[in-house]
Amino acid sequence: NWNVLAVIPDVILPSVAGFTITATNVNASVTNNDLVAASIDCLCWSIHTDDRAFGAVQTVVLTPQPFVPSYGASALGFSPARTIFVAQSGGHATTIAGGIALASALVPAPSAADPATVLVFPSVYPEAPLIIPSFVSLIGMGGTDATIIAATTATAPLITGMTGALVQGFTLRGADGVGGVGIFHSAAGIFTCRTLIVRDCTTAVRATGAGSIFIAIDVTVIRVPGETLTTAYRCDTGANLNAASVRAFGVVGTPIAVGFDVDGVGSDFVAQGVVCVDVDDSLRAGGSGLLNVNGGEVRRPVNGFHVLANGTIDATGIEIEDGSGFDLLVDAASSTFRGVANAIRTDRI
Repeated sequence: NWNVLAVIPDVILPSVAGFTITATNVNASVTNNDLVAASIDCLCWSIHTDDRAFGAVQTVVLTPQPFVPSYGASALGFSPARTIFVAQSGGHATTIAGGIALASALVPAPSAADPATVLVFPSVYPEAPLIIPSFVSLIGMGGTDATIIAATTATAPLITGMTGALVQGFTLRGADGVGGVGIFHSAAGIFTCRTLIVRDCTTAVRATGAGSIFIAIDVTVIRVPGETLTTAYRCDTGANLNAASVRAFGVVGTPIAVGFDVDGVGSDFVAQGVVCVDVDDSLRAGGSGLLNVNGGEVRRPVNGFHVLANGTIDATGIEIEDGSGFDLLVDAASSTFRGVANAIRTDRI
């Protein structure tokens, strides 16, 4: 019953002030019809009417509301009041950096008791290095193949996670220069990532620094011809890297140089459920670091287990198959290898 004129900003942001719509009742058969409220819900207008005479003109201030997809953020377990949506077609933000900035600016600030979530709709997002603040979850909505973060800076970590943060559901790529890392944690405390693909990064996953605890679950690292990937998973300088269901895949002729790597006093790398295919040095420890690896398969390595000076590998239930160098290589008298129920198919030690 209303003709509505409105000025709608290209992107609806929480910081946008209320803007005005003007409407005229044009239905002569409805003599009492009042435009009393309007809001945005799922990118659609919701207009509520009440008593207003035919021909009346009314102005209503429209207040932007959080963009919530039709299936509802609450159905996913997120609080809409603490959830930021990123979509290149228009959400709270059109870039991931913008979404993180909005989450950081929430009042009260994200905390363990009141965290924030940034939900990212499918697309390719070119991004400068991203820092995920404490108690902010960055979650890709379309699955790893559909929601991609592409580094615009090759020589720095693409994602750095702070204590209490979470990253889930993306493909990360493009940090392929010196110092490039797909996902990185160095702060004291726990950072978690899960369900990621990392490719074309010099190092895919790295934990460094005493007191840092990096939990990585369901992560796949891939190198294909034409892309760079030197080290799949690295734990150093006293960090803890705890990983489960983690994989590293090169291809014949384009291997990954190092698969699971630990180095440094106090560095502790625990990996359960590992797969390495076409990775030259698949499982490696040195420099007083400890690699504890449980359950998995290594195929077509140069070296399956490689214990450098002062390194320790504890291995249970690992199968080494079709190696071209050493299935077990122990470099020095200070190297330690302990194994239970491992299988070496090509028997080169």
